[in-house]
Amino acid sequence: MTPPEPHAVPRLGFVGRVVLVVVPVTLAAFAWGTPARFFPELRDGLNGTVAQVAHPPADGVRLFAQHCASCHGPQGEGDGVAHLTTKARYFGAEPFKFTSTTGTRIPTDADLVATLKRGILGSSMPSFAQLRDDELAALVGHVRILTRQGLYAQLTRKALKDFDDGGDEVDPVKVTAVADAQVHVGTPLPIPAAFKPTSPQSVAAGKVVFAGSCASCHGPAGRGDGPQTVDPKFVNDNGTKAVPRNLTAGVYKGGGEKANLYARLMIGIPGTPMPAGTTLTPEQLDDLLNYVLSMSPPPAPTVVASGTK
Repeated sequence: MTPPEPHAVPRLGFVGRVVLVVVPVTLAAFAWGTPARFFPELRDGLNGTVAQVAHPPADGVRLFAQHCASCHGPQGEGDGVAHLTTKARYFGAEPFKFTSTTGTRIPTDADLVATLKRGILGSSMPSFAQLRDDELAALVGHVRILTRQGLYAQLTRKALKDFDDGGDEVDPVKVTAVADAQVHVGTPLPIPAAFKPTSPQSVAAGKVVFAGSCASCHGPAGRGDGPQTVDPKFVNDNGTKAVPRNLTAGVYKGGGEKANLYARLMIGIPGTPMPAGTTLTPEQLDDLLNYVLSMSPPPAPTVVASGTK
């Protein structure tokens, strides 16, 4: 029995061959180029690099409401809904504690960003290091607005009280001028370019300096139990009991680097009995820093995971 003949395959002419090649290539090129044309942010990805999708502008008001208002309150008045052992800062009405500036002692942007990134160790203030740089800058800008508002409100309350006590009538223009002057960033404290290395001799010398300058508050062993702490007048500016830092714990709210501790010695901690300025020589300051840091345990070593067996 003769098998059926296979179907004949038509032969393509010149035009047919051109169509067979050009049409698929054209369609592929169109499919490749269209996303890049209509979605420019994907162009780098199509070229083999990681696409960078632009973020919307950082909104300081929204970020503050999301991350800060629960403690500091919606207007930064320290009246958030969170239940804290120590009330959160009332911006403007209460001073910033950790700054690198003198004069008004209003911190620089770098000071505020450092506090946001680090948090305040030993307090309810967490680290916000997960935020982008532009988001941190936006938060700092909004905190400055709230600081001026808080200071203006505080000055207005004082002026009204003075008026009630027989003083001059409240002048909003004058209050505004005073507020504007007091919210200017202070003068940066000159920080030494380098500090004396730690040595047994420096630590021993620093211990002598500590006994004469710091032990009355921080205690002879640095545990925050000096004789001044039993004085009823040993209070913060807001009337709460002052509690000197237990230096043996190694928890420094304003940062444990020598530059930060140097600023605490020279500027003090506004709003607390920790005084500003010192009559110590640069060498005594170096020795004191080395001794203070020697009181606390060294940081725990970083554990590096080994490879699997």
